[in-house]
Amino acid sequence: MDIGRNDACHCGSGKKYKKCCMTKVTSIEAIRHADLEKMQGELMQFASSNYSREIDAAIRKKMDGLDKEEHQHIYGALLVWAAFSVKVGKGSIVEAFIEKKRHENVRPVTMAQLEKWAGAVPTFSVVDQVTDDESYTVKDLFSGEVKEVRVDEGTHSFKAGALLLGYLLPFGEYYTYYLMQLEFEKAQTEFNKNLTLELFEESTFDDIGAFMADQFPEMMVSMLTEPVEEESQADAEKLVWVEPLYENAALKMQRNLLQAHVPVETAEKAFALMHKYLHEVKPAIKKEVIYSAGMHYFVEKHMYKQGMTQKKIAELYEVSTSSLSKVYKEIKAELEADLTEDSNAVSEKGDLKQYTDADRARAQELIYEAMESSPQQRVKLAKQAMEIYPFHPDAFNMLGDAESDPAKQLKLYKQGMEAGEADLGKEVFKKDKGMFWGMIETRPYMRSKFNYAILEAAMGNLTEAIKQCEELLELNEMDSQGVRYTLFVMYMDAGEHKKAKALLEKFDETDFAAGAYNRLLVEFALKGMTPAVERLAQKAKNVNPVIYDVLAGKRKLPKETEEFGQEYEAVEYFMEYGFVWSNHPELVEWMSE
Repeated sequence: MDIGRNDACHCGSGKKYKKCCMTKVTSIEAIRHADLEKMQGELMQFASSNYSREIDAAIRKKMDGLDKEEHQHIYGALLVWAAFSVKVGKGSIVEAFIEKKRHENVRPVTMAQLEKWAGAVPTFSVVDQVTDDESYTVKDLFSGEVKEVRVDEGTHSFKAGALLLGYLLPFGEYYTYYLMQLEFEKAQTEFNKNLTLELFEESTFDDIGAFMADQFPEMMVSMLTEPVEEESQADAEKLVWVEPLYENAALKMQRNLLQAHVPVETAEKAFALMHKYLHEVKPAIKKEVIYSAGMHYFVEKHMYKQGMTQKKIAELYEVSTSSLSKVYKEIKAELEADLTEDSNAVSEKGDLKQYTDADRARAQELIYEAMESSPQQRVKLAKQAMEIYPFHPDAFNMLGDAESDPAKQLKLYKQGMEAGEADLGKEVFKKDKGMFWGMIETRPYMRSKFNYAILEAAMGNLTEAIKQCEELLELNEMDSQGVRYTLFVMYMDAGEHKKAKALLEKFDETDFAAGAYNRLLVEFALKGMTPAVERLAQKAKNVNPVIYDVLAGKRKLPKETEEFGQEYEAVEYFMEYGFVWSNHPELVEWMSE
């Protein structure tokens, strides 16, 4: 019996087939769709875990001087481009991901579609016809090819004639956009088409697909950057400075904050607070850098911690610690009220005290229900939980997991951390430090914090990512989350080899492959080739000779393995730590000899 998704169901319920019995049938298509949907998330995770440095360098180059923190929406959009265009080894990141999947137990019907992702290029397509809230057709702006696109129910609001820019991935007979697509109004279609064709004709490319893949970053930067005319309003709202020295002091402080990768919004807020302090107190300034240093230390202590000591900040500004300390105390005394106001502004929903234990319990029930629900229902329930009690970190975690824009995702995980801190209260952090994971109520907060750390690292903010992971280990000394494995990669990527060694010594796991090979790697990074490195290499080889032979080039990584044994352990190891080894080719060369 041939029945369409939108036809009346044959069971006589009166509902559409897709809303009734279709959900009870598990087809090959449905299985493949679920597999490929999962692969989309795994691809981005694979890219950020193994090639964060290459991705960050490529994106920063394409952003051409744009501040990453100020334009995180652009950076997030270019993460999609990086997965398909940044070259690593013999091909792109997506090709490396596909190669990895060839060695895993992936269904043939799924693998057949995944293989086609390697040739994906960004496309400009016009929404041709909207079928329902789950599917629509698009027509390529240049080739005229029509494709069916499917999305999760209720997740699109496109209208016929809208212009979409993004990566369409094959899912069988239909396509799905990879993580995100940029939408333009119908009126912009002709303009964008003509502009793109003009650029293509002026380029050296013969193929429009290759041109789109190469120029996608420039298009995103151009289309997502605010027009210059809009900046004139911001110029009119600039702060007025009565003394040039006041403005110089604030500008030096702001510049150093941004160079230290403090978020733009924090640096701007510090700039405004310094304006307020200087114009209310009106100090007689002789050496403005003392005030720059004092405000920088104020930011470190009360707004954005980076581990900068008073001495380090004094050295940065070339002032004495006593002068810095004196000015800092004056600034703190004047801005105390602003600090109190900020500390209370954890949630737009109001003060924690206005919510009851019953509110918290109702929200928790919804969170438990969401954990067992479909992705669409999970988001809906998380939002309901947040309306009832806006201090549950798992509500933010679920919304963050469902978000495709990395910048918005990062914000949600950070809000989850802040909500958890308010929910638990300061006393819990003091009293139960070291054994946090042992209490069920602290785990949502720990999840938010770890999610935030991983995404910060993926976006190139290693300093902040490391700080968050170190705090997690202080809260949970037994490391039930496995933070140490991620932190080791971060330490090595940041060149913090001594800290990496201390971490391995704290969690001695040299009887296992990861511990043995990581100990070898960090010893070489610290001291180069020594007898100790040779002994560690032999020990690692004894623990798992498969990893050693793959590193030495004597054999290839196994394509198919059982979910246990040395070959499986080798595949898992390279997935987690292969990126770190690529930074130490001298050791690999020695092993091959």
